[in-house]
Amino acid sequence: MERIVCPKCQRSDSIQKVTAIVAHGTKVIEERGGIDIDTEYGMDVLPLTYSSVARSNLARKLAAPEKPLQSKSYGCIAALFISRLGAALVVSMILVALFLCSFPFLAATYAQNNTLFIGILMAGFGIIGLVLFSSIRAGWRQLRSASEQRNFHDARLQAWEVSYERWQQLYYCFRDDGVFIPGQSSFVPVNQMSDYLKAASKRGKSL
Repeated sequence: MERIVCPKCQRSDSIQKVTAIVAHGTKVIEERGGIDIDTEYGMDVLPLTYSSVARSNLARKLAAPEKPLQSKSYGCIAALFISRLGAALVVSMILVALFLCSFPFLAATYAQNNTLFIGILMAGFGIIGLVLFSSIRAGWRQLRSASEQRNFHDARLQAWEVSYERWQQLYYCFRDDGVFIPGQSSFVPVNQMSDYLKAASKRGKSL
């Protein structure tokens, strides 16, 4: 197996894999406590467990790139669109029901004034059409926005996968305070590691 050396100092006595440094310098701290609650039998204590992550300064600098989180669920937006359309249909059915229920009482008036009947009928259809159109338009915009957000998230996730895979290959040189990938000539100061991984992900997407 070929010996791994730092491309800057050409030595191997002060290098270690980044994943090992981060794992060794990261600890999960659990704290137990409780809160007082008032019950029907008197005061009681509800036990709680708190957990936090503590990292050394070096482990924090060498930490893996954070995985992007999806802000909105596409399924929730679709459900909102369906519920909005359903609400519009319910409103439309209520307007139709009101018209049908009032028709027997106003039939004589409609018979004497056909223009009034046609006007009310057209106004009712106009309101129903406007409600349905507004609901469909707003829902369509939300679906399109959610689709664009999902595509943007997929692109960020793909870039993160490239960065994370590259991060797993990194070694750190304690002597020169930088990282490198074995077999490559590039050496990057630790404070430029994030930019180095992002640049690598952009090159990976363009291939």
